[in-house]
Order: sequence, then C-alpha cells, then structure tokens
Amino acid sequence: MGRRRWVQEVGETSAIPINTMEERIQAAKEYGFSNINFIKGDLTDRDFVNQLFEMYKFDILHVWT
Repeated sequence: MGRRRWVQEVGETSAIPINTMEERIQAAKEYGFSNINFIKGDLTDRDFVNQLFEMYKFDILHVWT
C-alpha cells in the first residue's frame, strides 16, 4: 500500500498495475487459496494485535525482519 500511496502523492501512474486488495484476494481465491483474508490495521497498536490473536488463535506466527 505504500507504493500505491507514493504514486498517488506524486500524481503519477504506476508502470506496474497495482490491483486493489479486493482484486488481489479474488485472484488468490481463483488460484485455489481458500483460507486467505486481508485485515487492515496497525501492528504497533497493542489492542489491535491482541484482537487478532483472540480472533484467529494462530498455530504459527512467522515474523519477517
């Protein structure tokens, strides 16, 4: 989402099409991904993160650094 915002801020059009998140989710489902969601939130917000853990009961959490 950062790149999309930057392109809009400078008033340009991206050379690489940037689909909406809804379009990306739909494409993933068309390729067979059935358990995929997008949740917009701030990972520095402790309450938001706690809600995610309560809702989804993660078995595994992988953090890229």
